[in-house]
Amino acid sequence: MRGGGGSSKANYEPLAWPNGYGAALLRQRLRVQVPPVVVSSEIAQGGFSFVYRARDTDTGEPFALKKILCQTDEQVQLAKAEIQAHKAFAHPNIMPLNDYAVVSSGPETFEYYLLFPFMENGTLREMINTAISQDMRIPEAQILDMFLQICQICRAVAELHSKSPPLAHRDIKPENVMLSDEGEPLLTDFGSVTTAVVTISKRSDALMLQERAAQHSSMAYRAPELYDVPDNTHISSATDVWSLGCLLYAMAFGYSPFECSFYDSGVVRVVECTYLAVIGPIKFPKNCSYSPRFSDMIRWILTQDATARRPYLTSLNGCTAWASDCREDPLASFQSRLRRR
Repeated sequence: MRGGGGSSKANYEPLAWPNGYGAALLRQRLRVQVPPVVVSSEIAQGGFSFVYRARDTDTGEPFALKKILCQTDEQVQLAKAEIQAHKAFAHPNIMPLNDYAVVSSGPETFEYYLLFPFMENGTLREMINTAISQDMRIPEAQILDMFLQICQICRAVAELHSKSPPLAHRDIKPENVMLSDEGEPLLTDFGSVTTAVVTISKRSDALMLQERAAQHSSMAYRAPELYDVPDNTHISSATDVWSLGCLLYAMAFGYSPFECSFYDSGVVRVVECTYLAVIGPIKFPKNCSYSPRFSDMIRWILTQDATARRPYLTSLNGCTAWASDCREDPLASFQSRLRRR
């Protein structure tokens, strides 16, 4: 995870990190004292959370420090759930949590600090944006390598679904996929994780789920059943399968299919995501550079009927079989092509 630094007007006592770290917020600098880590800059923020870049002053090892502001009981419970989700998984494609700590910043106000490894390669979104800025497409073979044949992201999602009760991430998108030093994707940002299978028995349940989805699931990657939740239904991990389909589309065309459109020339443009777009047909550019089978697979994943959504997409065998079916001849590494430009 990438991170940075910010400022605060509050004064804090040193923190007791569970695994041996300590921290003190001193005016505009946060120091983790065992080992000594200094925050240098802020790189990302969203809602009530901020991500800072930090480094070990002894070794120079980089870290990412996520700060979550909690002003309500619900926000505290969500922060705790995010920590527990990270602690529950030991998976090569899920971002590991090095440590965490909590400070009280005022009456009934808390700040949760989560310490992660720092990923120099940034996010999948940054990789996609680089392709867009250089008027390039990520080759189909490389997309399948990352997304299917190696099954990296899918394995991470399958790990969530294998728990009892099964969990769903509910906010899979390029911004929440980090790239390791080796270029392997790591699923992160577990603030949206929740029980995958939900039984809706009355209208109040449906409205509550819709509200949670609106708060924690990005519109362009949110499954249609989370927009207008019917009464007397079951919501399943098929919501994550939908998000994976949107992610696959974004790797190819830059954005979710529900937040972009195409000029006749094939150039993509960003548009506002709406529920009508989500329940509409999937659009592809004219003279698409990807194979028809590749486009068909995206359509297949993004079926409106959650019960018909390809259930084995998040299993290792299913992903490998799909990759074998769809894979083209290997192409030159996309990232090496970027470096030569």
